[in-house]
Parts: sequence; C-alpha cells; structure tokens
Amino acid sequence: MADEAADPNPPKTNTDGKVDTIEHFQGDENDPANDPNNKKYTRRIVIPMDGSGCGNRALEIYMSIFHQPNDYVVLVHIHQPPTLSGLSLAAAPTLYMSHEYRKSVEDSVVKCQKYGQQLKQQAINLGLKFKIVLATVQGRGCGDTILSIAKEYDPSLIIIGSRGLGTFSRFMLGSTSDFLVHHSELPVCVVPPAQHSSK
Repeated sequence: MADEAADPNPPKTNTDGKVDTIEHFQGDENDPANDPNNKKYTRRIVIPMDGSGCGNRALEIYMSIFHQPNDYVVLVHIHQPPTLSGLSLAAAPTLYMSHEYRKSVEDSVVKCQKYGQQLKQQAINLGLKFKIVLATVQGRGCGDTILSIAKEYDPSLIIIGSRGLGTFSRFMLGSTSDFLVHHSELPVCVVPPAQHSSK
C-alpha cells in the first residue's frame, strides 16, 4: 500500500457521517487524459467495492474478461454510518451517547477513507485509468446510492460481486446486486462468489 502521507490531496474527515467525494486519478489530475469524459475512452465501467472478497472478485473478473485498454473505471465504495443499538442507548446518558456515537461515526469515516486509499493503490498497480468515489449511503440503501453515482458517468456496464445469498436470505436481508438488476436502466453484470473445491 502506498504511503498515505505522500498523497498531495488527502481526504477530509467529517464527524456527521458524510464522506467527502474523493477523486484519485492515475498520473497528473490536470492532464485531460484523466478526464472520464475524454473521447479517447470508449467505455466507462462502474465497479462497486465493499472491501470483501465479492468486490475483489468483481474487479478480477473485469480484468480477466472485460478489460480493454481504453476503458475508464469508476470504483465506488459506499460508507454506511454505524447505528445506535437499543441496548447501549438505554444504558447510557444521552450526552454520553452523543459523544460515543460521534466518535464511532468519525472512526468509520476514517476507516472508509483508508479503504479508498487502498483502492487507489490497487487501481494504480493494475494500470487502470480510474476514479475512486466514496459516498455515504442514501435513499433506499447501497443499491440506490450506487445507481445515483453510476448515472453520473453513464457507464457501458456495472460489474458487481454477489455474496451468494440463498433465496430466503435475499428476501430477509436484501441484496445490493438484486436491487441493481431490478432497478437499473444500465447493463449490470453480477459476478457470483468463487466456487471452492470440496477436496
């Protein structure tokens, strides 16, 4: 991982649960070649990354099957602020909980931004022309937020990893990939989890 202190435009930290959108380009940010609207890029690809094996597998499949030299890749990570548990809320004074919650939100933002730095280095190592977008969850959840971001770039394709939930789990917990498939007007490729050998 690259030394974060060397980044000339380090991300900012808020304590209200919102993450500043961070745009990292490979090379000079003032270079027109790094503009996603530059006509040299024949395709724009959006890949949601959640820090799990599912997101990494989506990126791996993109690189092995879909990647073309003139692609511009937008890696999206959605920050979900922590929630207050009913138990801790009843067990502590309101003032304390306010301080405790603000601290937990701040910690989660910092963690999210560090992950953004990891994505930046990963994209550089892969030789991509890219943008990293970090955003706080909004609307109907992660899927809704991803769609809002994707529409800004009018991508040729959204590639997202699936956790491989069963039918009941998808019904109870919801599925970001299912949401995208059913609500996106843009093409969506859902990458299933890797099959492990039974040996």
